[in-house]
Amino acid sequence: MLNQSDRDNSNNTPIKPASCAGFIVLNTFIHAVSRDILEPMKSTYWYVLLGIAVIVVLIFVRNNSESSTAAAVTPYDGFAQCIADAGAKFYGAYWCPHCQDQKKLFKNSKKLPYVECSTANQQAQTQVCIDAKVTGYPTWDFADGTRMDGQQTLEALAEKTNCVLPTL
Repeated sequence: MLNQSDRDNSNNTPIKPASCAGFIVLNTFIHAVSRDILEPMKSTYWYVLLGIAVIVVLIFVRNNSESSTAAAVTPYDGFAQCIADAGAKFYGAYWCPHCQDQKKLFKNSKKLPYVECSTANQQAQTQVCIDAKVTGYPTWDFADGTRMDGQQTLEALAEKTNCVLPTL
């Protein structure tokens, strides 16, 4: 705070002590930086911000469009649905390579009547598979009470369920 003794008596203006010289230099530097560097960056900042906003909107529109939310349709969806409608069940485990191969035959159709038998830690079997007395993977159970163990051909499944194989 300035005291009365710190004022020039002729025009009553404060006398700037030497310690204020650093402040004046700093203030001048900040104004110069603001004028020469920050002002041109303001327009760049707004362009970048606008660009980010446009990208966010495009991503939102793409993710919420009707075509992207529809489930992917495979050529085997109808066949897999027919097998499910015939009462067949495909028991497997996510870590089982033969089960993965069996799913690939159906082009990973979501209509496949798949029942997961493994717990997340791979140390136990789910209760539904224990109740079904599944002892190996893959296992196929059918409505007539028969069971087929191991990976099956699409032709064998079509014959067992009376479903028509898709023609590709």
